[in-house]
Amino acid sequence: MKASLKKVAKAILCTVLVATVITGGCRSLYAAETQPGDVCAPAEINAQRTTGGPENSGSTSLLRCDGSTWKLVYKYDNSGNVGINVAIPQASLHVGGEAIIGYTGLACVAARAGGMRWSSASNTLEMCNGFNWEKIVAALPTINLVLTPVSQNN
Repeated sequence: MKASLKKVAKAILCTVLVATVITGGCRSLYAAETQPGDVCAPAEINAQRTTGGPENSGSTSLLRCDGSTWKLVYKYDNSGNVGINVAIPQASLHVGGEAIIGYTGLACVAARAGGMRWSSASNTLEMCNGFNWEKIVAALPTINLVLTPVSQNN
């Protein structure tokens, strides 16, 4: 009786924890995780889900339901790359779309070299060179004009 009670207890534990029972023990199953493009219910609009874990080689994603499908918000992988609206980020920060850069008021110091900000005072992007915030300006193309005198034989 004790042996069969142990089996029942083990079966219940396996069913609750892993959702499957195999004769002689439990088998670990990974549930199929939500992926971008999977269907979501209208009632789930703006709901968020985080995916990732050992079965995903260390990558983690945040998904948001738009009322019909799950959309990728961001993903970071085991190399430390972060993608916003990008499934496979190719750089430390990979943005799949426009980015709005704001103003924080932080001082430009060596640790912020290469940082960018928007200056509403001058309506320009600025980059920190490690000492000062410098305007980022586009160089105008050089136009070489060649003037040739025209003879007037009239």
